[in-house]
Amino acid sequence: MNKLILLILVFSVNTVLSQGVDTLVVYQNDTTVFNITGSFVQWPCSKPEFHISYDLKDPKDSTFYIIYNDEEQLVEEGIYSSRLIGGVEYSDFFDSKYYHYHKNGKLYIVYFKEDGRTVKAEFYNKRGKFKKVKIY
Repeated sequence: MNKLILLILVFSVNTVLSQGVDTLVVYQNDTTVFNITGSFVQWPCSKPEFHISYDLKDPKDSTFYIIYNDEEQLVEEGIYSSRLIGGVEYSDFFDSKYYHYHKNGKLYIVYFKEDGRTVKAEFYNKRGKFKKVKIY
């Protein structure tokens, strides 16, 4: 797993550096970078679950972020940018990847976002082996 993260990091940094974009490696539990909000979420016919959300405090425009969780798993990577859509300016990770993990720590799903929309999802089994791709 560490070799995979290192390979992705090296590839991403080389790609980003060739484009002249700043790169920041941050952790979700860093309170100087993220606002952390906790709330209870309840779906019908289920127990309430505690949910934690993380929001960037002062994101830098045109910066490549590599975000890890408190277990040092890669959670998100992408360029934070601003775009003018229909006369309104939006700021977000428009082109990015989101990583989700099984409870055993193995990779579960990777979501690919392009132009602000999820275009593809890669699914992995409980052992972390590739299972299937879903294209939206």
